[in-house]
Amino acid sequence: MSNFLTLCSARFVQAPARSPVTEHLPVGCTALISGTDADYPESGLPQRRKAQRHWLAVWRAEEDADRFMSSPSSFLPELAAAQQIAALKLLPYMQRGADVLPVAFHRVRPPPDRPVAIITSIGPYESESDAVAAGQRACFARQSLTEAAGLTRELLVIPFPPAATDLFTVTTWQNEPAAQTWAYRGARHRDAMTFYNDTQEKARVSFTRCLIAGSMGDW
Repeated sequence: MSNFLTLCSARFVQAPARSPVTEHLPVGCTALISGTDADYPESGLPQRRKAQRHWLAVWRAEEDADRFMSSPSSFLPELAAAQQIAALKLLPYMQRGADVLPVAFHRVRPPPDRPVAIITSIGPYESESDAVAAGQRACFARQSLTEAAGLTRELLVIPFPPAATDLFTVTTWQNEPAAQTWAYRGARHRDAMTFYNDTQEKARVSFTRCLIAGSMGDW
């Protein structure tokens, strides 16, 4: 049986207090990553935007994800103070790299006209110079990403501990071919991947493709 994911995003006037989500998972949820949005400046060191929060959850079954989508604030009390809430229901169908998200996959690729989401993660470099150099390339790749044909939204997530070792990016696209065109033909993204492949130390990376199966709020 395939798992479903949800990605919930919220904006606040003031940054909310962080709750210990790893100690109290919502019913039906098997994993929950909570963090802030972030900017990726040319320094290569990501900076948190604490008034924008994201929650990436793995659910045992579709009905569990649907219950969350119908009332996110019932599962995440912090959302009661949010100015704006939006969420996506995602069906993962492909993963490459590290097993960062503990999911079972649908294994059927979507039709070429269906919207998709791509979740990527990269773990830490032990070398500070490699981490900064990788971050600088990621910054330039992100700048070119915002101009990519078919992109509908992109965000960078810095999780709270204990998941804070990895950075997550989520992009949503009009269709899978648009995402593939940028990933494999975009010069800035190729430069970032070449740097990763050429470094002696390999940070942990993962790429998860998901069909967008539902949404709520204004994306």
